[in-house]
Amino acid sequence: MMIKSFCIALLCCFTLLGFATPALAHSLQTNFYLRGNILELQASFSTGEVFADAPVVIYPPSGSNLAPIETQTNAEGVIEFAPDYTLAGDWGVEIGEENHWDFLTIPVGSEGIDLNTISQHHPDAPHRHYYVAQQIVVFLLVLGLAFVSPILNRRLFQ
Repeated sequence: MMIKSFCIALLCCFTLLGFATPALAHSLQTNFYLRGNILELQASFSTGEVFADAPVVIYPPSGSNLAPIETQTNAEGVIEFAPDYTLAGDWGVEIGEENHWDFLTIPVGSEGIDLNTISQHHPDAPHRHYYVAQQIVVFLLVLGLAFVSPILNRRLFQ
């Protein structure tokens, strides 16, 4: 009986871990260009594919009493950002949602936008991906059941 449980646990381990294929992961990157007084942002994946129709939220500087502006990128993954230069401060631009997301802080002054001061939240920050954690939990549950089932089997059927 112990051999049967061990074989089942071993089979589950190979199923979960042994036949894994490389993940086709990609990250979101945002490039920006200043064209006159308009900042052009282009969202694309690390594969080169553009992030078309991505949700975008533009946050005005704090204390401005303006509501965030919700919009989306066009078919080329581009959005044009023309801030109100009379509202000096840090504007925030959030592109994407859930697992494909980027956030830029854009300082705007009376002189305009300085590209060197734009800060981008780096994609190496902790992600919201829970896939590996879920696989580990499933693996531990299967392993736990494989070792607990013989004990329960003996107690219930003796």
